[in-house]
Amino acid sequence: MLHPPHRCGSVIARIAAAVMLITSLALTGAWPGNVELSASTIETSSLTSYSRDQYEALAYLNEVRAKAGLPAVTLNDRITEAAELHARYFNINKVTPNLSAHNEKAGLPGYRGTRIRDRLAAAGYVSPSKQGYASGEVMHFRQKGSLNAMKGWLDTAYHRQMVLSPNFQEIGIALVGGTAVVNLAGSTTSPIAGGLAIYPYDGMQNTGIGFYGFETPNPLVQFDVEHSGYIISATAAGPIDKFEAAITDEEGALLHFYEEISRDTLFLFPKEILRGLHTYTVSVKYRLEGTQAWHSRTWSFTTGTGSGS
Repeated sequence: MLHPPHRCGSVIARIAAAVMLITSLALTGAWPGNVELSASTIETSSLTSYSRDQYEALAYLNEVRAKAGLPAVTLNDRITEAAELHARYFNINKVTPNLSAHNEKAGLPGYRGTRIRDRLAAAGYVSPSKQGYASGEVMHFRQKGSLNAMKGWLDTAYHRQMVLSPNFQEIGIALVGGTAVVNLAGSTTSPIAGGLAIYPYDGMQNTGIGFYGFETPNPLVQFDVEHSGYIISATAAGPIDKFEAAITDEEGALLHFYEEISRDTLFLFPKEILRGLHTYTVSVKYRLEGTQAWHSRTWSFTTGTGSGS
């Protein structure tokens, strides 16, 4: 049964320009440390074999996607090449003033294309569909492994939306000199079990308890706060028009939260840091744009001992 709604009404996307599905995003925090790279290192001959690091990150992501209600994504060597070469470009040019994390600048060493779609084309990627494809990119810095980078993206809002999107079926995973890059592409919208791809997923254990704004763009800026409880997200198969949502603790008390809609994804930001080793229940009732039918989903997750994200 749906708990009393926190909100019901038409959705207004607060920062739509920043969080469109195919927008490239970069996780903040630290910038990459010094790496010994030069333009001469930009070669493509050795970029098509996969490493244990890449397989571990892929396996973890697909395990999470399955539990969230999404099909697996598959590694694509052309997408991987684009990701690796962009990581190398970034490392070589990182001291350049006002360097964009995602849009390469013509004339700089290692330049392969301004936008991600340009770089995918330069790497030889061809969509399996004649109707075109969606693309996305996420980045993380000073990383020792792609698995840790993947976990970091899942602890955010907009980066999580990328890697848990039903609109991507292929992926490229790269880690070069501490710079982690994931490129994604998809030519269709995959089915979602239960109608919503949810995270934390139903029955998840040891989730984080808080979010502290370590993401660019920072979703907390719109609420004028520095931290929130652990982010809860629910992604549908299309843009969400209206919704009702509630979060309750083990005693049945309602939690207050901020909310945001980013096209097909609802984000709930609890106003207080969550309690450790505590189970929370989330209920969402929603309607997609252009439809009259309402759908609902209820699930629970349990926090860990108290380490935030």
